[in-house]
Amino acid sequence: MRYGTFMYHQIRSLVDPLTFTFIFLGLSLAYAWWKMKGVRGRLVPVVLAFALAWLACTSAVGYLAAGMLEWMYPPALELTEQAEVIVVLSGGVDPPDDYLPQTRPTPATLRRCRKAAQLYHQRPMPIIVSGGKVDKSSAGETHAELMRALLIELGVADDDILAESGSIDTYENASQTKVLLEERGFEQAVLVTDAVHLYRAHLCFQAHGVDVIPIGAHY
Repeated sequence: MRYGTFMYHQIRSLVDPLTFTFIFLGLSLAYAWWKMKGVRGRLVPVVLAFALAWLACTSAVGYLAAGMLEWMYPPALELTEQAEVIVVLSGGVDPPDDYLPQTRPTPATLRRCRKAAQLYHQRPMPIIVSGGKVDKSSAGETHAELMRALLIELGVADDDILAESGSIDTYENASQTKVLLEERGFEQAVLVTDAVHLYRAHLCFQAHGVDVIPIGAHY
């Protein structure tokens, strides 16, 4: 069974368009290098660009790139005593279409809401869901409205959920969430988003003078 699974993944990777393209380009460059000795000097930049592109697609480089953003925020399973409110950033939604007429959370939004609910059930406190519509003309609910409904399904009390439905990116998440925090006198917020997104989100909140405790929902 393990051998069959291994072979399946190997064959699938070989027929992947990106893999096929890299193999074709690599063979073409090797052939040109072998046959066209007089222009090898001009081929060097192309070969280097190909090598760098190949490296960028390897799992090792992807691991390091993600790690540089995630390792500064170790996984946290519990809330600190200072936490007063949980802020959850949207990870996007899938809009209605001809097959599914309702707005649906993306996997990133699901992960973040589940992490927020897990923290909430340790010690109930207000949760701010942050996210509007990137495309104002799109049909369906805002990200925050969808996240509210999802959190209620996960056992969070409706009265404990505050919605910020006007932001369209991380910077606006921070600026508009700050207004809610100040209106209600919250000083210490827990910021929940994917770990790879925490560094950028943390910087955005810091830029608006908001003190947050970053917690990754996915690594």
